[in-house]
Amino acid sequence: MRNVNSQPVLLRSKLFDEMGISHAFSTRQGGFSKAPFDSLNLARSVGDEAASVEKNYASLAQAVGYETSKLYELSQVHSDTVVVVDAKLDPVQFRSQQGDALISQKPTLAVAVRTADCVPLLFASEDGSGVAAVHAGWRGVRAQIVLATISRLQNLNVQSTALRVAIGPHIRSCCFEVGGEVVQHFSSSPLIYQATQAKGDKFLLDLKKILLEQISRAGIKQNFIDDVGGCTMCEPQRFFSYRRDGQASGRQLSVILPRAHSLDRS
Repeated sequence: MRNVNSQPVLLRSKLFDEMGISHAFSTRQGGFSKAPFDSLNLARSVGDEAASVEKNYASLAQAVGYETSKLYELSQVHSDTVVVVDAKLDPVQFRSQQGDALISQKPTLAVAVRTADCVPLLFASEDGSGVAAVHAGWRGVRAQIVLATISRLQNLNVQSTALRVAIGPHIRSCCFEVGGEVVQHFSSSPLIYQATQAKGDKFLLDLKKILLEQISRAGIKQNFIDDVGGCTMCEPQRFFSYRRDGQASGRQLSVILPRAHSLDRS
């Protein structure tokens, strides 16, 4: 499966491209990792060779346009915790901090989340001065991590109605089979009955549908939301999937930074 071309194969939002926002949703294609993490694995804790992972990070940074020393990530824990980063924080030490959404208002500081089935979402303000990266598995969706992120952005004087959102590759409703106990966690929301389809004693859960309802509730218009597509479970040639591959799965990275980063090197 390894791609002989080491250049990362990336997905981008047309909405963000039109705004001049540097961002990307990585695939598993391109990069330097060997099987079973071939080839653009962007996780440091799954058993891949450290040197290969760092080369993958460097390749992605070059393709998107940020410095690897200014990329911020969290220890993701399926929570509703949102963190704002600044230049005084050391990115390497920062990785041990727990949370599932990161906000940057500094053009040189990139923020990213790792996924292998969960939903990655990228947010940008209308003028591109504030951005966020969000990791939303079903627990995060239930915890309303997206609404927590939008609320935090509002506290930073970014109006939710001015936000743009890009949704990245994730396990889609065609493949996301869950038990009734997971559905019960959403039982307080009438939407759960529209977002699930019975499959014997299991259910197919549509996380995107629930997220879109939450985003809409925050006042973001439909034409400001872009889904770049891709089902991680269905497309083994393009994406890592923990549900499909278990411990042998690598991770995609979804990254974004505020506009005009090339003009600010502080």
